[in-house]
Amino acid sequence: MTAAEAAENNPQDPPWKGPHTRALAAGEEGYNDPVTGLWVWTEIAHRKRGACCNTGCRHCPWREET
Repeated sequence: MTAAEAAENNPQDPPWKGPHTRALAAGEEGYNDPVTGLWVWTEIAHRKRGACCNTGCRHCPWREET
């Protein structure tokens, strides 16, 4: 079982975890949120940006540092 399949099979995980895991594995900068349908940036996109924008992004790699 892949990490993405495991993420989708765990009912305790948020519904976006599987799509985010698949997007990261594919090197993609974003994915459509399965609940809202909105585009969500992955950590890959945030790291390319280079700094936190301070808007509370879900996958911000600097969230712990701000």
